[in-house]
Amino acid sequence: MIFRNMRIKFHANPSHIYLLLLLVGASVYLIGLRGGFVFDDYVNIVDNQTLRPEVFSWRALSSALISSDASPLKRPIASLSFLANYQFFGINPLSFKLVNLAIHLLNGCLVYALLKRLLPRLVPAHPNVSGLAGWCALFWVVHPLNLTAVLYIVQRMTSLSASFMLLSLLSYVRLRERQLAMPRSRVIADWVSLSGFALLGLLTKENAVLLPLFLLLIERTVFRSQAYFTFRWQYLIVVAPLVLLPWCLRSALNYLSIGFDSRPFSMAERFLTELRVLVFYTRQILLPDPTQMALLHADWPISKNLWTPWTTTAAALFWLFIVIVATLPRQRPIIKFGIGWFLLGHLLESTVLPLDLIYEHRNYLPSIGLLCLACVVLDTMFRRYPKYARLLRGGLLLILCTMTTYRAWQWSDPFTLALTEMQHNPTSARARYEIARHYYDIFLLEHNPKFLTLAREELRGGMHSTDDDLDPLAALINTYVVSDGSVPEDLMNAYEQELLTGPPTDRRLKSIEIILSCQINDKCPMKPEPVLRVVGAALSNPKIGPRLKGKVLEWLAIYFANVLKDLPAAKRVMEDAVIAQPVEWTYRLRLLEIEAAQGDINTVKRGLTEIAPVMTHWKRLTDPAVTSRYDSLRKIIE
Repeated sequence: MIFRNMRIKFHANPSHIYLLLLLVGASVYLIGLRGGFVFDDYVNIVDNQTLRPEVFSWRALSSALISSDASPLKRPIASLSFLANYQFFGINPLSFKLVNLAIHLLNGCLVYALLKRLLPRLVPAHPNVSGLAGWCALFWVVHPLNLTAVLYIVQRMTSLSASFMLLSLLSYVRLRERQLAMPRSRVIADWVSLSGFALLGLLTKENAVLLPLFLLLIERTVFRSQAYFTFRWQYLIVVAPLVLLPWCLRSALNYLSIGFDSRPFSMAERFLTELRVLVFYTRQILLPDPTQMALLHADWPISKNLWTPWTTTAAALFWLFIVIVATLPRQRPIIKFGIGWFLLGHLLESTVLPLDLIYEHRNYLPSIGLLCLACVVLDTMFRRYPKYARLLRGGLLLILCTMTTYRAWQWSDPFTLALTEMQHNPTSARARYEIARHYYDIFLLEHNPKFLTLAREELRGGMHSTDDDLDPLAALINTYVVSDGSVPEDLMNAYEQELLTGPPTDRRLKSIEIILSCQINDKCPMKPEPVLRVVGAALSNPKIGPRLKGKVLEWLAIYFANVLKDLPAAKRVMEDAVIAQPVEWTYRLRLLEIEAAQGDINTVKRGLTEIAPVMTHWKRLTDPAVTSRYDSLRKIIE
């Protein structure tokens, strides 16, 4: 009787469902809110000085908005949220995680509101569509696979973009319902909100570019093209966000052309690998296993072809079968909707873009489709047995809550999370680097040599990683410079050999920046000879291309100018960088800065005249750091 009454209330009052979503969703994440910043949080938030301006001004605001290097569009709305977070609550990670949780709970309510409108048309014979939509939203809110989009602070980009996409989809569904009920009704407000939310989503994360495909899916599976729109001028409003589409396409082509230079896989290999990754995602959504959930999945094998490994062929046949089944002419709309939603959600990040292979937060929005389909299937199977159906739903909810709470506990402390990631990824350089950083911080705090030894052991383990990362080796060298004043010769020889013979990728060569930054910041002074040895080894690599060669030369020039105070040498190195990459005009700007430091004003004047056409209003708006450097040179010659 108790369960029956709960079911009746669950059906009768949607406000109870919203309240349940908020309470249950908050409860499973509470223990994880006390965790700290991790991994990319430091680059995007902690070490991002533009989020902490000394004087708040329009220039400071614009600098903060476009401070992200995650994409060509700079994701200004996400950066604005980080800036507001800091301005109101400081750099405390608790406040950032609380905002992330609030966004996630809002999204849970939006998922319920959307499904409550869609399910009556997808499963018209169901007697309690509101309750079914509530269970789907509850499962989604507490699903452990969504945790990294909540407690990994920087992934607010994912959850906030999903908020705008869900709001845009709700606007579309509402205007379609109005149009079907009253064909002559004015729906201009819905078009404006649809377009506005779409634009905000695109400026938060590029996944929102998939919104038109989601609208098409809803149109074909939910409304089934009933009463197509007649053309009206106000419908052009929805096209407004598409003005950014050419910019996105051009940036994507540029990204594709150079992106795979820094990856240990080709475009074809990534596509084949993602077929297997999507199977893994599907299994984790429908049959979640927390022991296989982690922030990093560094040991994921790459598919060299359809037969290596053989599971690539199996995955390809699986998805071919799924697509055929979903597109059968008389297939049920809910099956087309659930499968289509999942696959469309992965169309951008899980196909051919040169991104890391696997991240759980990529399922944040796509998982709605599979969970909705699974809820409908289970409800259909147990509809004749309502008592068992309630027990099954309650049991599944309890299991998901337990899994997510357990994962939230792992995220409740940075050291615990680092240990967990290392256990899940024992061959990952990044995981070992993170745990070594914690050991080293403890050593600096307590001056206990045991933790220095532990840090070095982890960094040495990271030298033999599977993710082709030299950061642990560079960090290990820095620990010897700081603590012992000298570096073992075997380490320098190993590092030099890796740079000379290994694949010169962005990830591997970034280790040089770690070495040089430590010198420039005067944290670990090292003699020039070993520094020049490792840089020379990287430049002598026969496989290094002009783009990476120019980057290494610029780092070296900065080292000559700031550490060795050798401006003539810095100038010669930057001239080589300009020769290596003549189209990279920021190298010319760096060269002019060195010449200005030497007092060669006439050369600086001529150089600024050549650069002036590049400094357009758009460039000034989107790259304030370069603009500031350019304006500083202008003041010198005026």
